Amino acid sequence: MKRVYKFIIPFVAFFIVLTSFTTNPVKNDPDKDKVLISVINYMLTNGHYLPKDLDDDFSEHVFKSFTEGLDPSKRYFTQEDINDFSRFKYLIDNQLKKSDLTFYNLVYSRFTEKIKSAKKYYGEILAQPFNFNKRESINIDYEKAPFPKNENELIDNWRKQLKLNTLGRIQEKQDLETEKAKDNKDFKKSSFETLEAAARKEVLKNMDELYIRIEELENSDWFSTFLNSVISGFDPHSTYMAPSVKERFDVDMSGKIEGIGARLQKKGIYTHIFEVVSGGPAWKQGELEEGDIILKVAQADNKARATKNEKDTTRARANALREFLTNSC
Repeated sequence: MKRVYKFIIPFVAFFIVLTSFTTNPVKNDPDKDKVLISVINYMLTNGHYLPKDLDDDFSEHVFKSFTEGLDPSKRYFTQEDINDFSRFKYLIDNQLKKSDLTFYNLVYSRFTEKIKSAKKYYGEILAQPFNFNKRESINIDYEKAPFPKNENELIDNWRKQLKLNTLGRIQEKQDLETEKAKDNKDFKKSSFETLEAAARKEVLKNMDELYIRIEELENSDWFSTFLNSVISGFDPHSTYMAPSVKERFDVDMSGKIEGIGARLQKKGIYTHIFEVVSGGPAWKQGELEEGDIILKVAQADNKARATKNEKDTTRARANALREFLTNSC
């Protein structure tokens, strides 16, 4: 075990040092990207404690990891897109050896186009009331769910996801009004139509805020996802750090900011809980688990209480969501 650590530490440290020489992380620099690929290729095949060959199996891993890392909820790519990307499925290893970014450029270019289209999709869908009298289902196990067959099916998946989000918020509002009615007999509950309109408005606001953050991301952020797809083909513990991530890492390691006691890992546009540190704040609170996705961070006491009660709210939604999830169209 000691011998393994002896090799891992210089390997990870090299990635940290490598990112320190980036002078302009915002501007897309193809030459810099090729240099990164070339150096990482050398380190993985020659300097890693468990060297591996860049072969078809490795290429297939990068293909799956990168496409699903960009689109874990199957909101952007269709099966037609995946079929188009698949011509490079077993060629990525050869491209990496030549510092060729053809596969990355194709997927990234298509992804940015899909991001632009998504704003139109959700805006138009949320502009009209949902029909909750219609029984339909949605597969929320996105890892196992297939990509939509075509653009029409993609838009319908968007509608179902947004409908599900709206239904959850309606349930929350109904629960709140029920509690108010217990304390005040004169309290008049809102109509379903009123709650539905308010819920759609909140979902729209959240989506707008999400895409503001997405649009702030640069090519370097998505390229980091690609690099980590490559590195994960060797082992899950080696990670490439982009300049902004490296800066936060330095702050955390210096002890200037008290951490939450959890290791975070970026996957596409989402941040996952990679590990909960035993004895840390998150471990003591008992609310975070490995694999959880961080959607937002509470800062005030009242928001913290709302987050603490989130699991109870989820249980309360279950009955309302069951009909939607278990019945077919």
